[in-house]
Amino acid sequence: MNTKQRINAVIASLILLAASSLGLAYEVYASGQQPAHTMTYEEAVKATEKDCCK
Repeated sequence: MNTKQRINAVIASLILLAASSLGLAYEVYASGQQPAHTMTYEEAVKATEKDCCK
């Protein structure tokens, strides 16, 4: 393997590493952006009534 091939292999490896790092960073970011919905007491009562008191 000559020097030019080694440089190309290193560049390709760095590009793949950067792409995978960006993908992982996006997944971490996206998982933190999930809206946290909290039910009010009234919503919880209505949901429970629908499930158990038919």
